[in-house]
Amino acid sequence: MWLKSEHGLGPLRTKRKQVMIDKIIAYSNSYTVNKNAAVTLSRPPVDYSTGEELEVSSLWREGFRQVPGQKAYCNHDIVNITIENRRFKAIFNPNKIMLGDKMATLSHAQLVDSLNQVEQAILSCGIQVVFDDLKLSRVDLCKDIQTIHNFNRYPPALKLISPVYMPNEVPQIKKGSFQLANRSRQYNFYDKGAQSNQAERVPNRVRCEIRFMNKESVTNSLEISTLGDLKDPQVFTTLSQTYKDILEEDFFRSKKSKIKVEDFDSDVGLLRSLMEVRPNKAIDDFLYYKLLTGKQPFSLEDVVSLMKECSSGRTTIYNRRKLGQELLKLTPSNESTGRISFSVLLQELRDKLTS
Repeated sequence: MWLKSEHGLGPLRTKRKQVMIDKIIAYSNSYTVNKNAAVTLSRPPVDYSTGEELEVSSLWREGFRQVPGQKAYCNHDIVNITIENRRFKAIFNPNKIMLGDKMATLSHAQLVDSLNQVEQAILSCGIQVVFDDLKLSRVDLCKDIQTIHNFNRYPPALKLISPVYMPNEVPQIKKGSFQLANRSRQYNFYDKGAQSNQAERVPNRVRCEIRFMNKESVTNSLEISTLGDLKDPQVFTTLSQTYKDILEEDFFRSKKSKIKVEDFDSDVGLLRSLMEVRPNKAIDDFLYYKLLTGKQPFSLEDVVSLMKECSSGRTTIYNRRKLGQELLKLTPSNESTGRISFSVLLQELRDKLTS
C-alpha cells in the first residue's frame, strides 16, 4: 500500500530516461547445427556406484545420425549458447554489448544493432535458427539512479514493501543487494557502483531490475513474445512506461490501495478500523500511513503497545516485535547524518525510478 504524502522528497525535475534492457534469454525448438559447429559437448552424467556413463538423449540430427549428449554449449564474446533437451537457448545483454558498463541506455537503433550482432554470432558458431522467431523466456528491465545515501540505508525500508503477487515472499538481503522474487517475477535492487570497474565506478549508483522469469511472465507483463517483437520501435518505447507502471502499481502499490484512509480521532481508532477491513494487513497499512504522511515516528514498543490496545493476537504481536528487532539491527547507525525516516528513503527511490 502507498499513500501519497506531502512530506519527503519531491519528484526530480529531470528528463525521463529510457529503461535499460539487461539480460535476455530466448529459445527455440527448431534449429540446425552444422557438422563443424564450434560447440562443445558436455560429458554424459556418470552413475557413481558403477562408474558407467548414463544414457543421454539426442541433441540434434547430423544427416541420418542423431548426436547424443547431455548438453552442448558455445560461449561467444557477446552471447552464451546452450543446447539441452532438444532446445536451443541464447543468453545475452544488449546494453553490455553496445555500451559496456557505462551508466547509459540504448537507443532503439542501438538495440536493433545489438540483436543483429547476436544473430551473426550465432551463425558464426555454426548454428542456424530463425532469429526473430526465438521465444523470450526472460527479459530484465532496469534503471540506474544516483541515491542520496549509501545503498545500505535502503534495504530496511524496502523490507516494509509488500508487492502485488508476492506479499508473503521473504526478501533476500545480502551486502549490496535486496531481492524479492517468486517464480515469475523478481525485483532486484543493488549497489551497481560497487560492481563496476574502477574507471566506471560512481558513488551511490543504485540499479533496480525487474526480471520477468518465464515466457508467460514476459508475454503477460510486456505483451511481447519473440526477439522480433523487440525490433518494433513502438514496443521499445512502451517498455519504459511498463517499467514505471509496474513499480508504481505493483511494487510501491501507489494506485492499488483498497483502503481509503480518513482522519481518525486516535491511532487506536484508525488501527481498529483497518483491522475490520483487512485484519491480516492492518498493522502494515497503519504503519505505512504513519510513515508516508510524515507523522510522529513510532518506537517498536509504541507499536507493540498499540497492538495490545487493539486486541491483536499474541502470535501477531510476537512476529511484529521480532520483525522490528531485525529491521533495527539492519539500520545503519554509524553515519554522520543519523537515522533517516523510511518514508523519505522509499519516496526517494519511487520518485527517481519512476521519473
